[in-house]
Amino acid sequence: MTGFKGSAGTAIVTLDRLILVTDGRYTDVAPLQIKARPLDVVNVRDESLEMVVSRVASPGFRLGYDPWLHTVADIDTLSIAAARGEFQLVPTDQNPVDAILSVGSPSPGRAYSHADTFAGKSSSEKRRDLARTLAATCANSVLLSSPESVCWLLNIRGSDNEDTPLVYAFALAHEDASVDLFIEPGKVGPELDLGPDVRVRPYDALCGVLQRQAPGRTLAIDPASTSQVLASIATDAGWNIQKVADPCLLPKAIKTDAEISGARACHRREGALLCTFWSWLEAEAVKRPVHESEIAREIDQYRARDSLFQSRSFETIPATGPHGALPHYHVSEETDRALLNGEFLLLDSGGQYRDGTTDVTRTFCLGAPSDEMRARYTLVLRAFIRACSVRFPPLTRGIQIDAIARDMFWREGLDFDHSLGHGVGSFLGVHEGPNRLRPNLTGLEPLRAGMITSIEPAFYAPGRYGVRIENLAVIADAARQTEEGGRMLCFEQLTLCPIDLRPALLEQLTKEEKDWLNDYHAIVRTELSPLLRGEVLGWLHIRTMPIF
Repeated sequence: MTGFKGSAGTAIVTLDRLILVTDGRYTDVAPLQIKARPLDVVNVRDESLEMVVSRVASPGFRLGYDPWLHTVADIDTLSIAAARGEFQLVPTDQNPVDAILSVGSPSPGRAYSHADTFAGKSSSEKRRDLARTLAATCANSVLLSSPESVCWLLNIRGSDNEDTPLVYAFALAHEDASVDLFIEPGKVGPELDLGPDVRVRPYDALCGVLQRQAPGRTLAIDPASTSQVLASIATDAGWNIQKVADPCLLPKAIKTDAEISGARACHRREGALLCTFWSWLEAEAVKRPVHESEIAREIDQYRARDSLFQSRSFETIPATGPHGALPHYHVSEETDRALLNGEFLLLDSGGQYRDGTTDVTRTFCLGAPSDEMRARYTLVLRAFIRACSVRFPPLTRGIQIDAIARDMFWREGLDFDHSLGHGVGSFLGVHEGPNRLRPNLTGLEPLRAGMITSIEPAFYAPGRYGVRIENLAVIADAARQTEEGGRMLCFEQLTLCPIDLRPALLEQLTKEEKDWLNDYHAIVRTELSPLLRGEVLGWLHIRTMPIF
């Protein structure tokens, strides 16, 4: 409706204005994508959605919302604001956007099995674990509204989302370990054997099934992912509603040994492809102008050479010069520009492989950067090393790790307006909860061994340049524990790609920071050398040479 291309945001449309509430990744880029005026773009860090609504809605104001698109948690919070501000929330029978916008037909792609050898655990095992969780909370059933949770539980994947291997579906999982799967007819073919305990029903049959359940039964729902309309239908049908976090979130985030092995394998293969790409780009960029669109196209094609590659994990972000200051920049025909001498290229990209999901960012400079650019690059590099090398005890929260890295920016009176890191799925969502490295209270989920997270500090100079370095890492037991024998955790690096040290002020690095870089580059060189030949192998050895 708005032209906004970001992945997170809420639009408030009044008779005379458009307001977009989003996060710091998009506050600068949104006005470039949205043509509507007057337009207000609000950073949710500065003003929450309910605060914006309260400011816009005077007493007697009627605010419409689609109860299929807003969650129980959304409406609970907005209802409090409505009571205080004496305005009304009005659920709509039809979304007015749907009346003017053709959304197209569902993806024709069928659901397919995600092999147990990749998942490390069969669907029947996962469903039995889930049944035990329901028994412990005295719930008879749980409604799974997140497609990621449905796909994880049943070990299925699909093509309903361009960059995430999802099939859109709901599921009702029950205390006897059986599941009712609600999915578009035709998406489950005879080749997909879900077993006798999974009953396949039409996608639009969910409401009727909820209404036919015997009164007095208890239904668990996640307020953060369950739409208001489904919660209302279940309540009206006589279900006792139990509000809990999606019980698939935590076991999905703690990867199995097979998933961790798959992550290591796909990162190793991708590392070789990345080296080949970067070697090509550095050679080409000194000979001719290389545009952002070509950079994105080339790196996507390099990844596609892998036999287990399925798709990108998000739209590739090739941001040159001033575009690097837009964290989630979108290259288009109108914005496409070439990398110029003395500029940074911030390249953020990732892939979906049958054995894992990747996400990596590197910042490259063509020619000589300015003194300021070198100083900021060094700051980001040092914060990255600090976060990657930290040891921490169990039950440490992501907000604590975020502060450890961000402290280096605060000392300089600087900051960056996004998380230090996010959880990552296994051939699923590249952004996955509940683990996050965030500077606010949504980063309170304890970090546990087996979780995969990104680590991506950054600096953005609006209108001039941006710097970001990002690896994925798996949380594991540290080699060295406490003197008393207590357990300590660490981040084991999954991403295998050299970090460009040419823009860095190496004399500012401590011995410990240099040691970490040398150790990391030694691992990259050892892991990738057998996969490379000729000029690319020579490039790898140059980019991973030890520093002193």
